[in-house]
Amino acid sequence: MLGTGQLQAQASLEITPGVVDLGNRPIDAWMEPLSVTLENTATSSIVILNVETDNPEYFGLVLPLLPLSLEAGETVEFGVFMQGTPAAGNLSGQLVVQFADATRDIVVVPVFANAYAAITPDVVENSAPLPVNPTAPVSLPLVSSRENDGYFKNYVLPNDLGSGANDYDHVFKLEPATDVIVSFETELGMINFAIYAADFNGEGGPMATNALVQGIDLIEDFELFAGTYYLVLSALELSEASYSVTAMPAPDAAVYIAPEDGAVDIINGMDLEWTFGANTLEYQVVLGTTYPPANIVVDWTSAFVETSSPLEGTWMVANEPGSMGVGPNQGDMSWWSVPAGDLVARACFFDDRYVFNADGSFQNEMDDITYLEAWQGGSFNCGTPVAPHNGSANATFEYNENAGTVTLNGVGAYMDFPKFIMEVS
Repeated sequence: MLGTGQLQAQASLEITPGVVDLGNRPIDAWMEPLSVTLENTATSSIVILNVETDNPEYFGLVLPLLPLSLEAGETVEFGVFMQGTPAAGNLSGQLVVQFADATRDIVVVPVFANAYAAITPDVVENSAPLPVNPTAPVSLPLVSSRENDGYFKNYVLPNDLGSGANDYDHVFKLEPATDVIVSFETELGMINFAIYAADFNGEGGPMATNALVQGIDLIEDFELFAGTYYLVLSALELSEASYSVTAMPAPDAAVYIAPEDGAVDIINGMDLEWTFGANTLEYQVVLGTTYPPANIVVDWTSAFVETSSPLEGTWMVANEPGSMGVGPNQGDMSWWSVPAGDLVARACFFDDRYVFNADGSFQNEMDDITYLEAWQGGSFNCGTPVAPHNGSANATFEYNENAGTVTLNGVGAYMDFPKFIMEVS
């Protein structure tokens, strides 16, 4: 009571949970922040001005951009985590949220954590190395549970088993030097297995959303390419497991369907079709006018990729007789075609590149030298590119698949000879 007939007004901002208990947190190790929700319980908008703790050395925040307006009934979430290198034991502080409605106000809730020194292999930062050389099934070296030796559950995995009095995680570091196939299987109890890439897909550590593969009691025949990974297993009671590793078989060659291997007169817009050989896990598509081709249009992947344009990539005129010419009709080079004797003299032309980018932009790349004709001030020899045909154009391209045409837009952009524009020389 503030006085006769007066009651203290309720704050128009609610924090959930009302006590921010981070639980057991490993010292000097990443653990997913605890999510905290702010809700505007007023009938009008409020503005979140600032969020802080009174113990910032050990309690960190993951905040949205502030100030932030919340309409009536709206919510926003942020994260609270333990940071720094505190002494083992209980930590406490206060979370303070400053906001403005009709007046300025604050809401304060307590923050707690139990800091503990993680032992191997409790967290990623002190994970245990696990040999991944080809081997018959062997026991996974599970050390113990929290009940026996003080291991804790620090991560929420996909299809998480939940929590319990003796829940725990173990983390193993996998560094296969060659491509292998791995399997993990529970022998006693129930175990949730999850494998993560070393970069955790841009996150700070293992989460429910960034695992490469996950399985309850079994991960079978999962392909690991040479590199670094982390295996995290989670259990509610002391459990046992085994694992096996086999060498990844070499893939069989792909079989070309269309166009057939060795086919000639391939035209733009044709679909490329092939079937993968046995044991193929990833593929790469490389195109070019010479062998081996060098223009990577689809980098190594296991997913289906549809390129935005059949032109996308870098193109060059083939350095061979008859690769370009002039005539009265399309495909007719009866007036002139490049002879074998010009291939050396025009070598600075044949290494010019015509680049069609995925965003629709186009570039001429000439490495500071190209073939110049008399109208450019040259004498049919190699020299410094002359503006505007020197690669400086801010150009785009348009590809009409039905008409089989390419249109370049931009002064100085060209293909083949720069003097040909709109069917006029």
